[in-house]
Amino acid sequence: MKTRWGSCNPKAGRILINLEMIKKPERCIDYIVLHEMAHLIEKRHNDRFRDILTQVMPLWQTYRNELNEAPLGHDEWQE
Repeated sequence: MKTRWGSCNPKAGRILINLEMIKKPERCIDYIVLHEMAHLIEKRHNDRFRDILTQVMPLWQTYRNELNEAPLGHDEWQE
């Protein structure tokens, strides 16, 4: 997965997480897992989807913004 933090296939009940997530803070990993799990309930990024995330992780927007500010393949060991 080169362009996303995670993906979900609701029909198959399958969630994939980008391996680059291991380099991110645990709160961001939790956000991605919950985001993809919410897609098992609501496919689209609509009000219902956002309500689900807010119910289980009130600060989800903070963690999303933190991830969006970082490059997908960020390597903290590079100079």
